Amino acid sequence: MCGILLIYSKKGRLNKQNCNRSLGSLQKRGPDATLSSFFLNQQLFIGNTILKIVGNIKNKKKLYYSKSKRFVITFNGEIYNYKKISERYKKLSKPVNDTDLLVNIHDLKNEIKIAKILDGMFAYCVFDQKKEKIFFASDAQGEKKIFIYNDKDLLICSSNITSVKKTLKKNKIQIKKSGLKNYFDLRHFSFFNETIYNNISYIDPGVMYTYDIKSNIISKKIFDDPVDWISKKKYNYLNRNQSITLSYFDKLLGKVAKKLTPKISFSSVMSGGIDSTLQLKLLMINNKGTIKDSLFVDHGDKDPISRNILKFEKFIYSKINILKLDAKKYYLNLKETYKCLQLPFFSHDLVGRFLIYKFFKNKKYKVIFAADGADEVFGGYEAYRKINWEDKRIFNPSPYSSSTNIFSDKNQEIKIKSNALWLRAFKKYNTFLSLKESRMQATLFTDYFMQAIGVHNISTDLLAGENSIEVRNIFTTKEVIKNALNLPIKYKINLKNSHLFVLKPLLKLLFSKYLHKKLIYKKQGFSGFPNESIYYLKKKQKKQLFSFIKKFQYKYKLNKAIEWKLINCFYFKYFCKQKIDLNKLF
Repeated sequence: MCGILLIYSKKGRLNKQNCNRSLGSLQKRGPDATLSSFFLNQQLFIGNTILKIVGNIKNKKKLYYSKSKRFVITFNGEIYNYKKISERYKKLSKPVNDTDLLVNIHDLKNEIKIAKILDGMFAYCVFDQKKEKIFFASDAQGEKKIFIYNDKDLLICSSNITSVKKTLKKNKIQIKKSGLKNYFDLRHFSFFNETIYNNISYIDPGVMYTYDIKSNIISKKIFDDPVDWISKKKYNYLNRNQSITLSYFDKLLGKVAKKLTPKISFSSVMSGGIDSTLQLKLLMINNKGTIKDSLFVDHGDKDPISRNILKFEKFIYSKINILKLDAKKYYLNLKETYKCLQLPFFSHDLVGRFLIYKFFKNKKYKVIFAADGADEVFGGYEAYRKINWEDKRIFNPSPYSSSTNIFSDKNQEIKIKSNALWLRAFKKYNTFLSLKESRMQATLFTDYFMQAIGVHNISTDLLAGENSIEVRNIFTTKEVIKNALNLPIKYKINLKNSHLFVLKPLLKLLFSKYLHKKLIYKKQGFSGFPNESIYYLKKKQKKQLFSFIKKFQYKYKLNKAIEWKLINCFYFKYFCKQKIDLNKLF
């Protein structure tokens, strides 16, 4: 986990003090070194804060340049195959780390070909000093992010919103009311690449952006399209018989666990669910039991699995630390969590996640494993049981990546992009699958590339980064997703199975192999105390909130989910000191 920052002034020299102050807001993402420099007569600033995990830091003050000095880079993430790439290109001198490799290979290949050969999670900006062009991109599976601000005066690329806001004058940061209204039509606070701030978005995954300084034009080119990962050949291979399929994924997950294992000490989140527990077990197997401990967040009666969590210890051979969370503790950590995000909560469980990263930071870990995204990739959501998959209409039935359009414009950007993505995936699947399975596969595809990327991945990147933690995840690697997209639906959602094995049957079979079927407990997941937390507000704020909720009720029906969204907007305004008139929202 590192922090990247690039600021280009289109109308004159940058203020050095202002640039360094903005870079300072990324220091927690990279506490081991801060690298920066100015270019183009102080019109361009590039900064990089470093969390050292792989290799050594070449120089703790200077940015990484290619051997020719033509290219300079700011980088966030991990390139797992950087040594293999180095061996393939003999002209490259032995790199000290993946950042060194990535900038140097620009002397040999163009930016699109480079992005295609990378195996890892990444976001980076490269400045070509000869052509005066800036390239920026992030991984196709959407694990890493770059926020971008672009107007007539400035282009800013950054790992978080705080640094962007610190660079700009206060009057330039405006909240888009439509962005908040859209939230009320979605399951969670989610955005595809737009944010609720004017001119701030994040770049599309798998796309290479090129900013030509001379012409002041940004162009885009896809270097890796996940729809192209859908393969009839791979599907047919995985559809031969259950033993072959189980064996294939067993070896695949084990291989990826080994690849993602850092050489430094690390730990893992352990929720008691299928995904995090199986991942921890695979990491233990492939690392000879070297993981000393893991962490479980106990929400008490919110999640019944709390009563059984210690039963897992003898199966995973790891101590389970228990972090207790109640409504008061949830409230007391709201302010710090909102300030890290500078956005409304993506889902109400973010306080628990934030405390997880804080716990591991205090234990001096730099790398931990979590398992968000497996529910979308392998079909784990309870909502999937309730969808009428026999419906022959061509539309996305998922509550996670579709929009109700009750509160917002029917032409909202997120709905248009979600529908377009679902349809593209459906058409590809439907070239070799039945109508029903094509709909199911396209729905899971869209849920990952909308819900997981737009909710879980981005909140993980922001909150973990603010605690100097890098989060790794076997299930959201490109290699696993590419295979899972071609896994027959009977291994993801199988309504013919017994109740226990309807959802995520393949992962549950592997879980049963490595642990025990009796450990498959009912689990709520995504717990928290969002609605209960309001009773700890000060009287003045509580009165304002209740007034806001009451005015909403004059126009619309209120339920617990909508109530949380109103609370979330209020908390965002209150804790982040935003000038929003919530009463004019609807």
